[in-house]
Amino acid sequence: MDRLIALVKQIPPGPVVAAAAIALLAAMATQPGSLAHVPEVTGASVQAAQARAAAAGFTTRVVLKSGPGAAGTVLGQQPASGTLAARRSAVVLFVTKGARQVGVPDVRGMPVAEARRVLAQAELTPGDVTYKPTRRAEPNRVYATDPPPGATVDVGTSVHVFAAT
Repeated sequence: MDRLIALVKQIPPGPVVAAAAIALLAAMATQPGSLAHVPEVTGASVQAAQARAAAAGFTTRVVLKSGPGAAGTVLGQQPASGTLAARRSAVVLFVTKGARQVGVPDVRGMPVAEARRVLAQAELTPGDVTYKPTRRAEPNRVYATDPPPGATVDVGTSVHVFAAT
């Protein structure tokens, strides 16, 4: 026993105190009331948002709202991402019920007036027309749109048309 006491006395106190402090901090970080940064989940699907929140140590509460975008997409969150919050506390996910979605038709190569008519028939709002000199199309014909052809958007989305001069 005297040998053990002699060995313990030979250990410098600095490393012992440091090791004890690290152990204490580790124990505190795993306690239910410890703090963690809230992850960014806005724009994710509700399932992905719940998984990210759980991985960071949070629970979730879903609040459905009318709004744009595909159904099941997180429009906002509370508390905001990056906020320090208690682990096991709830992150409120504001999730859209969704707007009806449509695909943007391919109107490239069409005269501007016809392209605008096709966009309106697809339940989209024909947006501004920007004319630019280009070799991609004949004058007054569409060479691009924003959003691009094939994109899935909310009904009523404005589609900007680019046409050749």
